[in-house]
Amino acid sequence: MFYGRQSLLQRILQSGSQNHIIVGARQIGKSSILKEIYRRSQKDLDIQCQYVNLPGREIKPHLAAALSLPLDIDFSALFESMGKNQPGKKILFLIDEADLFVKHEAKSGYNILNLFRSYSDRGRCNFILAGFWELYENTVFDFTSPLRNFAEISIVGGLEFQACYDLAVKPMELLNLTYENDSVVEKLIHEVGQRANLISIACDAILKNLKQGKKTIREKEVAEALDSEEVLYAIRGWERITGNHNIDRLNRMVVFGTIRMNRFAIEDVIEILDRNELSFHPETIQKSLESLKLASILRTLDGKYAYSVPIFQKMVLKDNPESLFQIEKEFFVK
Repeated sequence: MFYGRQSLLQRILQSGSQNHIIVGARQIGKSSILKEIYRRSQKDLDIQCQYVNLPGREIKPHLAAALSLPLDIDFSALFESMGKNQPGKKILFLIDEADLFVKHEAKSGYNILNLFRSYSDRGRCNFILAGFWELYENTVFDFTSPLRNFAEISIVGGLEFQACYDLAVKPMELLNLTYENDSVVEKLIHEVGQRANLISIACDAILKNLKQGKKTIREKEVAEALDSEEVLYAIRGWERITGNHNIDRLNRMVVFGTIRMNRFAIEDVIEILDRNELSFHPETIQKSLESLKLASILRTLDGKYAYSVPIFQKMVLKDNPESLFQIEKEFFVK
């Protein structure tokens, strides 16, 4: 069952020959969006849609397999072969988990992505790439990247409230379970920052711990689920979200230094770092904040940053963030 994202899907499906880049946190639902685009595209007689999931940096054999071509075919022959078996159809490639591929492209001169751009410009095919930091960084911050001005970029965050409500309630209804009242559902949605994966994990935890024969889910069961190992495990791992050692260390210091603030600006982060005799270029700090926002740890609210997921904030506050900041500072100084 697919919930929400209707405006995003409509914009992409009605954009004709436009390429798209979809970026967002891991487990935020990017793959589900691509698969929904694939399902809906099967009804369009003018499109031959191919979904490709990349397990690593190599892309050619996966494109060839999607088109039923020899895996060792060269790129020129691959693109020339496109559409011959279904003439008149435009090919739409949905490329999932594109980060390692894009990272390798950046190191090797963007040879393949330049080919993508060339064939897209000729109207032979279109691309929708989905990924996280490497894809976003190379699209937004690298002025030599062919991804700049290649596609419309969409950042995927939390689900719409109604979609969150349906995700929390409808599967439970199929099991003849109901929530005590709407405020219990609203608490669940608020605490996970409208993250679809966290709602699903919390609901699984509720079912796991619900006493046999009980049909009503109360606030107590929701609170226990939100504090469960399953949910906490799902929000851990934020400490190394980009794979870039320097940005990830700065990310940790930004979080530990601002976690007690309701809202803050980049100037507040600079002040915290200056106070601790730490100096970073403003662009580096901006990259850090962008990566935390892309990971759905932060969001912008009235021109300032705020934490997206209340249970994340509570988790970090339990870990003595001031001490953790000093540990990160010592490693940085060394």
